[in-house]
Amino acid sequence: MKKYQLVIQWSSCSINTYDLMIEAEDMLIEKLTEANEVDGHDAGADEVNIFIHTDNPEGAFEEVKTILGGSAYWIDIKAAYREVSESEYTVLWPEGLEEFNVA
Repeated sequence: MKKYQLVIQWSSCSINTYDLMIEAEDMLIEKLTEANEVDGHDAGADEVNIFIHTDNPEGAFEEVKTILGGSAYWIDIKAAYREVSESEYTVLWPEGLEEFNVA
């Protein structure tokens, strides 16, 4: 079991966001290194999330940026991580974001 859960999150302001999230999830499953494991997604009223289990959340996020950065997938993205056994998130992206929640 990996120590951290990295969450990639978008606002769910449209159905296109959900479709983009599924496409992004498929890309991450295909291209992330074996050290990082996509653990599914969820969609709520206000957000869609992709969950990644990892022992190195900063390194995993750098991989996510390489895979998704500069594309439509990157618009309005948020990213944070927590220890699997904890509930408080540490924000990685965007810079200056102070609060991160998964509904």
